[in-house]
Amino acid sequence: VAPALVPVFTYDTLIGSRLQGRRCVVLVDVEGAEYQFLRGASLLLAQEPRPVWIMEIHSRHSQPAGVEVNPYLLDTFRLMWQAGYRSYTADTARQEMDEAAVLANAKADLSQQKYDFLFTEQR
Repeated sequence: VAPALVPVFTYDTLIGSRLQGRRCVVLVDVEGAEYQFLRGASLLLAQEPRPVWIMEIHSRHSQPAGVEVNPYLLDTFRLMWQAGYRSYTADTARQEMDEAAVLANAKADLSQQKYDFLFTEQR
């Protein structure tokens, strides 16, 4: 079977600045490609008012064969922090996530890991 070519577009190419000036919630569930998605969404990351983000980020699931931990895990959070967001677990605990918390979550037992995160504007 020959490999199939699949067209790929960035968020910025598809949507651009159409949401500028509008309040919105962004739900991201891209099965391990969060960092790549965010790199193509710079207009959305910088828009005003700042969106609220809910993002599923797995540290060990949805990785290519032979990859144990998402190699872009910290880079994903750092990109959001550098864009002016704070991060929290998207559960009733709403634990703030810093670098140490992200690494601890990645090392946690699979049944104890958190996957859904909330990103809000830093104040």
